[in-house]
Amino acid sequence: MHDYGVTKQGFSLKRLDVIMEELHDKLSDPETGIGFNTRHNPDSFLNVLLTNLSDKYAELWEVGRPARLRLQAAWRGCCITAL
Repeated sequence: MHDYGVTKQGFSLKRLDVIMEELHDKLSDPETGIGFNTRHNPDSFLNVLLTNLSDKYAELWEVGRPARLRLQAAWRGCCITAL
């Protein structure tokens, strides 16, 4: 499992494809979701909704990109042991 956000290696961005895959997997799971393949029809309301949600989540991850780049530059040469 990959860690996202602030890690010992720096900031790890969660990309749109990963977000979309996680949402589809959770919703398609028979135990925790609705139990059918949400990817079956790309034009379905549910698929369009998940795509739009994924896009908005990815935009939120990107909002921190400038700050992340500044922090990564500051972290170079530093020891991050408090994480």
